[in-house]
Amino acid sequence: MRRLLLVSTVSLLLAGPASTQSPQKSTATFDDWTVSCVFDGETKKQACEIIQVQMLPEQAAPVSQITIGAPTTEKLYKILIQVPANIWIPNGVKLAADEKDSGSMAAFRWCVSTRCLADMEVKEEIIRKLQAGGTGRLSFKDSSQADFVIAVSFKGLPDALSYMGKQK
Repeated sequence: MRRLLLVSTVSLLLAGPASTQSPQKSTATFDDWTVSCVFDGETKKQACEIIQVQMLPEQAAPVSQITIGAPTTEKLYKILIQVPANIWIPNGVKLAADEKDSGSMAAFRWCVSTRCLADMEVKEEIIRKLQAGGTGRLSFKDSSQADFVIAVSFKGLPDALSYMGKQK
């Protein structure tokens, strides 16, 4: 019995003060987009982002992911794009709203053995263009400089952006 009490006391000490709150997470899905929010009880602040994972029909694992962060005070949105490794880095990756859109270029920041990350900051007008799009695309070159295009659905993006805006 004494040993159990000692283990419980040590566990409580290792866990930290009882007043420390862990961040609370929540998600909401709007068609093809998911809003993920984290609320920090200590700072009373909430941070949200919108995520979409792209899949290829013949693969079980995601081929890419787009993450849109809440706008900054300068009304710029941060867009992060993850694509497979083994890509041609100098060209970056383009995100286009539809076939007519020339797209916005994201520069690659880093690569690891399984994926590469590109990012860009865009103005609200680019976000509006994406919201109006039906099916857009991510395009980049693989390591042999062959073109690689991934379809992106913008279905649900307007509702996801509206929801994220209300979560501040």
